[in-house]
This record gives sequence, structure tokens and C-alpha cells, in this order.
Amino acid sequence: MRETKEIIANPFLLKRRLMVNSLITLGVLLALSGSFTSPGFTFGILTGGGLSILNFCGLTYSLKDLGNSGKTPIILKYLFRLALTGFLLYVLIVNTKVHVIGLILGLSVVLISVIFTLIPMLFKEV
Repeated sequence: MRETKEIIANPFLLKRRLMVNSLITLGVLLALSGSFTSPGFTFGILTGGGLSILNFCGLTYSLKDLGNSGKTPIILKYLFRLALTGFLLYVLIVNTKVHVIGLILGLSVVLISVIFTLIPMLFKEV
């Protein structure tokens, strides 16, 4: 319970825990898909997971400057990141042999790690 309160009080600890859990989740998914599925599916998980983690890093970096700048620079960074992500996804789907379901599963890596990180923290508080 003490550890949960420390993580909530210090956003850096929560970000670090989410990053580590995202990398672990990506590693587990890659190990499972590398053993049981096609290389295209594994490549989809790898590229989707990498893109998802990089987007999360970009979001946390943008939010760190929230107090120093107004809303406009953060919105512009968000829109740039969204456009870049859309362009990269378009290139991956059209020009490579990436499996779309694997790509979607890889893009869900941060969401899965958020669920597996925060749900236990909620039940520790009760």
C-alpha cells in the first residue's frame, strides 16, 4: 500500500513502471508470436508495439511541459504526432508484409500494460 501511494505521489515512478511493463508485455507477445505465428504477424506486433511505446514517450514528454507553455504548443505536438503515426501506419500496411491483426495487437501494448499496472493498484487501496 505504501508503494502505491509513492507511485501516485510521484508521476515519474508511474511513468517508469508503465514503460517497464510495456516493454515486458511487448517481449512476452513477441516471444509467443515468434514461437507460434508467422513472421509477418510477429513483425506487426513488433512495429505496433514500438510505435505505441514511442507515442507514449512522446505524450509524457509533451505533458511534462504543460506548466511552462500554453495549450497551443501541446495541441500542435499532439496533432503532429497523430499525423506522423497515421502516415507510418499507412506505409506499414501498404508497403510491407505486416499482418494487420498483429499490428493492432502491438498497438495495444501500452493499453494492456496500463490495465495490468493500474488495476492491481486500485485493489491494493481497498
